[in-house]
Amino acid sequence: MKRIKFFTVIFLLLTLATCQTLNSIIQEPRLSLRSVDIANINLSGIDLVTHIDIENPNSFTLPTPKIDWAISINTNPFTKGVFKTDKSIKSLEKVTVDLPLTITYDALYKSFTSIFDKKEAAYNIALGVSFALPLLENKVFPLNYSGQIPLPQLPKLLSGSVGIEKMDLTGLTLAYVANIENPNKFPIPFPKMDLDYSVAGKSVLKSSNTKSGEIAAGSAGTANFNISVAYTDIFRAIGSLSNAAEAKSNLALSADFSIPAFDGVKNILDIPGTIPLLQIQSAIPKL
Repeated sequence: MKRIKFFTVIFLLLTLATCQTLNSIIQEPRLSLRSVDIANINLSGIDLVTHIDIENPNSFTLPTPKIDWAISINTNPFTKGVFKTDKSIKSLEKVTVDLPLTITYDALYKSFTSIFDKKEAAYNIALGVSFALPLLENKVFPLNYSGQIPLPQLPKLLSGSVGIEKMDLTGLTLAYVANIENPNKFPIPFPKMDLDYSVAGKSVLKSSNTKSGEIAAGSAGTANFNISVAYTDIFRAIGSLSNAAEAKSNLALSADFSIPAFDGVKNILDIPGTIPLLQIQSAIPKL
């Protein structure tokens, strides 16, 4: 019995000495989340790059880390995944692991309708870094980063200038310049614009304008319309106006922007005005 107790004590002492030796040999890697940068922002969404600094204080190479990540928007879960690098970490080496993450505006607005009219949203990136090393495999190193992401803003149609470019006995041509303001931090393509011109409440002309090119971030662009209206079309639509000299008109303009987040949303602008009408003087001679 005394011999069994003796060997038990020796085993415990050896085990304790071995653990202390391993703890002095193997040190936990040092991790920090240095920054999260916006790599790209466009109509579809925003690309983020998370920079994770990992330092290996040991005398041996650490295997490639596995990174579990999760993104929340305004404290609500949004998306998650797993990222595996092919970069092992040599002894006493400090490396930066770049973790690319993408947030699509389409998915964002489908998940959180409450942010539709907001200019930005709060986000949080939660990371769990682990290493396939026997003494570290159950250890997960947590990292977090919070920030704000810009949200797309619906471009605005602004009242432009309307002027008579040409007028004769058959009708008149109006020149209209539409202004489009892009409040976003990325360029947008010129929208497809539909125009409906009405006189005395009756539509007399419909047309479309598709302009190529882009409107720069934080800038305004213009699109030109030439609206040719024939008097025969006006009187066919509205009938007699008792030989009035002018009639009320309205220029309705709608713009369809190719922005996934605003799919089906149109910006509409009404510009009221007046239009001169053809006057026919009586040719009956006085007696």
